[in-house]
Amino acid sequence: MVTHRSVPALLAGGLLVAWMTIVPATADAPPRHIRGTIEAVDGHTVTVRTSGGKVDPITLANDAKVFTIARADISAIKDGKFVGITSVERNGKRLAVEVHVFDESLRGRGEGDRLWDLEAGPNRMTNANIARVEAVGNDRVLTLAYKDGSQTIAVPPDATIVTITPGTPDELKPGARVFVIAHAVPEGRLAAASISVGKDGLKPPM
Repeated sequence: MVTHRSVPALLAGGLLVAWMTIVPATADAPPRHIRGTIEAVDGHTVTVRTSGGKVDPITLANDAKVFTIARADISAIKDGKFVGITSVERNGKRLAVEVHVFDESLRGRGEGDRLWDLEAGPNRMTNANIARVEAVGNDRVLTLAYKDGSQTIAVPPDATIVTITPGTPDELKPGARVFVIAHAVPEGRLAAASISVGKDGLKPPM
């Protein structure tokens, strides 16, 4: 069995192992969002236990990206930052539940506005550039600009704020809490091109 200490070498030299090549997902298959804790790492396979107790083996692509999610505060939200915001609608306005501030090297990742599946009722994810930040009472009101659209979203004091930075495969180890966007591939497997890992035991708020 390959231990989690072997993951960096395997990810770097994945082309040497033919069976690890990811088969493209079915075009019309929606992605699955998997939130849980790593139970085991064996080569390119990461086994994640979800809060419901289900165990999902996930095959990572040869060039899989690892992202580190770390706690932050309101000071991380500034004009010109590229962010991902999970928001809900309240009284006809968008209200942020979570704000993910991307490292500059990740600018443009997932740009756009889409339905999301955070557990707290109907919500959306908006990945966009912050065009303007205004203080309105205790909130920060953000004007977000993305290709083909814009949104205005208020960030209340109780919103969860984190940073997203490039990580390393060394972070993939049992006990780490993760968020994975996976796709079903032939033979009933799940495959993923990236995995987000919470720093210092943080549950990735996604």
